[in-house]
Amino acid sequence: MKNIIYPSLDDLLKQNPNRFKLVVAAAKRAKQINAGVSKFLGSNKKPVTLAFEEIAEGKVVIKEKAGETETCPNQTQEQ
Repeated sequence: MKNIIYPSLDDLLKQNPNRFKLVVAAAKRAKQINAGVSKFLGSNKKPVTLAFEEIAEGKVVIKEKAGETETCPNQTQEQ
């Protein structure tokens, strides 16, 4: 049986074509989730998995600020 990974790398690369920035952003978002910042998707999944799902669904966007990667809520998406 084939192992299906969600979100797929193709879905993530649609949000940001730079794999390194995706990993850094997901790690920062996972740290935020661990610290108690509210989740955008109701789930009991592990923080890294949840971070990648939020990025893939566009709930969190990746921004560059002074050469650093950061994550923030997507303000254009309906709640």
